[in-house]
Amino acid sequence: MVTLEALYLGLPVVANDCIGVKEILQEKYGFVVKQKNNPEEMAEKCYNIASSELKVNKEELKQRALDFNIDKIGENWQQWLKEQI
Repeated sequence: MVTLEALYLGLPVVANDCIGVKEILQEKYGFVVKQKNNPEEMAEKCYNIASSELKVNKEELKQRALDFNIDKIGENWQQWLKEQI
């Protein structure tokens, strides 16, 4: 949830690899630290963002967060279920 909140505010994200985060970020909207308790990798990913290696603007980040809006997800599920019948 915090990942989506940060994206909605136009902030790129550096997060530990946990369920859903890497799928949301896709190495386009932020970076995933693959190993927990790895401050060196976390610092490296933060530096990558600070040095503008992530080429995405605030509106793109906000739109990515909106892709996970509960109403949109519900509509997608309903459409998928209709297609299965």
